[in-house]
Amino acid sequence: MSELLNINKKISYAKTKIKFLKRKLSKYKKEETAEKRKARAHLLITKGVLLEMLGLENEDNEVILGFLSTFPKSNNEKEYFKSIGKEIFKNYKKWENRGKPLFYSCIYSLTITL
Repeated sequence: MSELLNINKKISYAKTKIKFLKRKLSKYKKEETAEKRKARAHLLITKGVLLEMLGLENEDNEVILGFLSTFPKSNNEKEYFKSIGKEIFKNYKKWENRGKPLFYSCIYSLTITL
């Protein structure tokens, strides 16, 4: 009888341990999901700020999507646009301190070079 009681105690202990570990695993999964959501939200906000910097935040979604669908595939073209982006960031920081929108500060000079 005592052997059966001993086995039942071990089974009960194992069940309790399993419950504990399942809860712990669930907690880690929730934290991981929350971190992924947070990272994605940050990425999307960052991309939205880029549109805002150019004064395009109110532009029609289809227009923006259509334009971005023509994004270049070659590295040379990407490097060209990256240099333009760097210039925009540089000018944005200057104009941001003066309270003037970026759109009027550097887009004109950049469109001439295109």
